[in-house]
Amino acid sequence: MSKYDDVTKQIANQLKAGTKPWIKPFNGGSFLPLRSTGQRYKGINILLLWLQDRNAAHWMTYRQAAALGGQVRKGEKGTTICYTAPAQKKDTDETYQVMKWYSVFNVDQIDGLPDMYYPKMIGFDNPDKPIAAVDGFFTNTQSTVVVGSQRGAFYMPSKDRIEMPTFSDFRSGVDYYSTLAHEHVHWTGHKSRLDRTMSSKRTEYAFEELIAEMGAAFLMAHLGLEPTVRPDHTDYLANWLQALSNDSKFIFQAASAATKAVEYMVDAQPQAQQEAA
Repeated sequence: MSKYDDVTKQIANQLKAGTKPWIKPFNGGSFLPLRSTGQRYKGINILLLWLQDRNAAHWMTYRQAAALGGQVRKGEKGTTICYTAPAQKKDTDETYQVMKWYSVFNVDQIDGLPDMYYPKMIGFDNPDKPIAAVDGFFTNTQSTVVVGSQRGAFYMPSKDRIEMPTFSDFRSGVDYYSTLAHEHVHWTGHKSRLDRTMSSKRTEYAFEELIAEMGAAFLMAHLGLEPTVRPDHTDYLANWLQALSNDSKFIFQAASAATKAVEYMVDAQPQAQQEAA
């Protein structure tokens, strides 16, 4: 069994058990997994690390831990993650990307690291009223959002706008922001942005919904909010499981697209633009 197949099997088993790997019941904090340098992991690696259900954000290799004065505790097992690297075809100048795998450990498994790697995690912020900073994040994307919709929440590609019920129409603030994040991930797929396929075909629509689901979870964690499970999960479950059985790279492609969607919105923030200048 290839590593692609192994990861796909893990994800499929979670879905069959009724658990979404991208909606984790974190204990003690909302976070995207981080490298030892503080850089965020991307794509499928977020899911692979979230599946471990650890309480700390930082992950590192055995050598990285040792270089920082730490020691992986005896008996602890690493988590396998991946990265792409260029390779050259034999007897040609043509290059292609190959997937490589390596193991990392959560700081929960390591003793002796500097105190900065053992922060006290705070619980989720579950708002009962709008949060100005989060509202500002979505405003900075320059999306068009029509609030007060009587038709539910949705993104309309033909008019390039998002329609949302009011904040008070939702059961909780987390439900409101999770839905807003979901629709914004769809918004990033417009032909003028990331140009994803927006098809009405059920299999392609289910793939776009998977991107939006994972992207919303990644974005909520970035914003320090708890992702929630959408009620229409079962509408797409069969399609997701079928796609996973047909293509071992399906979940990798969806996770990559979800990361790109979040990065597109993060890059639209004033701080990101100032750093890029």
